[in-house]
Amino acid sequence: MSIKLIALDLDGTLTNDEKKVTEHTKEVLLAAGKKGVSIALASGRPMLGVSPIAEFLELNSVNSFVMAFNGGQIVNYRTGEVINYVNFNHDYIPEAVSCARRYGMPILTYSDTEIFTEGPLDQWANKEVKNCNKSATLVADLVKTIEFPIVKMMICGDPEKLAVTEKEIAASFEGRLDIYRAEPWFLEMMPKGINKFAGVKMIADSMGLQPEEVMACGDANNDIPMLEYAGLGVAVANASDQVKAIANFISTSNNEDGVAVAVEKFVL
Repeated sequence: MSIKLIALDLDGTLTNDEKKVTEHTKEVLLAAGKKGVSIALASGRPMLGVSPIAEFLELNSVNSFVMAFNGGQIVNYRTGEVINYVNFNHDYIPEAVSCARRYGMPILTYSDTEIFTEGPLDQWANKEVKNCNKSATLVADLVKTIEFPIVKMMICGDPEKLAVTEKEIAASFEGRLDIYRAEPWFLEMMPKGINKFAGVKMIADSMGLQPEEVMACGDANNDIPMLEYAGLGVAVANASDQVKAIANFISTSNNEDGVAVAVEKFVL
């Protein structure tokens, strides 16, 4: 079967180390889109952090999807149709904030237009601010501030410290939230069952596609379920060993247009 849907992780895969997509990769993706292949941006970033890349790629000119929060929010970028939106249970917010306060690490959450945190905005939290190209709004009490729907909360911190706290926090929320690290310094707190596999499958199912018609590209361990689902799983050369082990094809790195290389080889 030919590829009809391309699902792309952003950081470390589609974007280079400067967090940018090259003009060459843009041209290749638009060529695939004009050929009738759908493009899906699959990221743990909030919608406000994914939309600028979708805009740069001109995805509104082709059939495309933006999958934010690892699939917690999915939008048909061309039509604006909301395909999925999963609410974070507000009952868990005080406990999540309390965890961050106890460990002395910042916790972030997002509205449609803003990033909110109690701070401090240390080097780890600032990585997310940079990813989203959006200043964070500092508030005195995050629990009282969140009176709007959210999809995700995220604790930021030193990777070695998070390696310990991840186990403790995951145990305390077992059966209620999915806790995992998309990056060594980001501890994601998500509603149960939200991941890139489920999100990409939802998009494919809405299009009537089989896994064999899906190509997925990634670099990090949270991309593994998506690559395993796809008929063609592509790892960029800078991917983790675990991602490379399950990939069908290893492309060049994110700094060498690895996505474009794979799309040219298998789609164009």
